[in-house]
Amino acid sequence: MRILISTIILFAVLGSKVHACSCSAIPYEEAVENASEIFIGKVIKIELEKDLFPSGGDDFFPAIRRQFWVVTLEVSKKWKGSKKSRIQVKQTFNSCEYPFTFGGEYLVFAETSDLRWNGSRNHWTWLCSRTINTYYFNEWVNEYDSTDGWDFDDRELLDNQFPDGVRTASFFNNWFIWLTFFIASISLFLQYMRKRNAL
Repeated sequence: MRILISTIILFAVLGSKVHACSCSAIPYEEAVENASEIFIGKVIKIELEKDLFPSGGDDFFPAIRRQFWVVTLEVSKKWKGSKKSRIQVKQTFNSCEYPFTFGGEYLVFAETSDLRWNGSRNHWTWLCSRTINTYYFNEWVNEYDSTDGWDFDDRELLDNQFPDGVRTASFFNNWFIWLTFFIASISLFLQYMRKRNAL
């Protein structure tokens, strides 16, 4: 019985990896509506992560700790979303996930998952979400490296729809960093004055 169950699980896993994702890029308006984060970012880290607790169990298959590819991108321009300057995109092991590569720069349309057990939300994207490598924005690429209709460039549309964009948080415009610095400075100054008065 154990051998039979193991064989079924093996075929299910292999079958899911072999199955190819087939779709066309969704319309621009739909992509913008679905996405909670729209930005251009460079991949600075790719790592494997597991859920802390098992999930997805049923009567036949046991609950498992799901694995994800976690892609961290450094944002250079953002049209929609939070003020975060780094965004993590989680992807499961399926053929519809977007093939990010380390060091690559992408225009990303990222959706947000439902609230998780720890109060956080995952960002994710997929092959047909209009996420695209900025490599394809080069004119010479479009001329000599045909992508069969996947060479769209939504930057002008995004600039028109979101003229102000989103100013991401940095050291210079992050109020929390400046508040912490201010409080620390006041504390050091008061300590200095106490020691001086004690002499």
